[in-house]
Amino acid sequence: MARQFTPEAVKTLVDVLLDTKEKGAARVAAAETLLSRGWGRPVTPIVDLSKVSDTDLLSEARKLLVAKGLLHNSTEALTEQRLLAPLEQDE
Repeated sequence: MARQFTPEAVKTLVDVLLDTKEKGAARVAAAETLLSRGWGRPVTPIVDLSKVSDTDLLSEARKLLVAKGLLHNSTEALTEQRLLAPLEQDE
C-alpha cells in the first residue's frame, strides 16, 4: 500500500529540497533521501584483517597518521604515548 504513494513522497522531498524557506536540516535530509533512493547508499568494504600482515597494517596506520598530521613522516616512532596524546588533548 505504501508504494502507491511513492510519486507523492518523491514530489514532497523535491519540494522540501527546493524550498529556500525550509530549514537547512530539512533540505539536507530531503537531498540525502533522494540521493540514497536514486543512487543507492555507498558500499562500505569489509576487510578481513586476519589476512593482512602486521607490517601492512602498521604501514597503513602510519600513512593515516601522517595524513592527519599526527606524525611528521612515516618513519617517525609510533609509541602509545604519541598516539594517545591527541586524544588526551580533547578531554
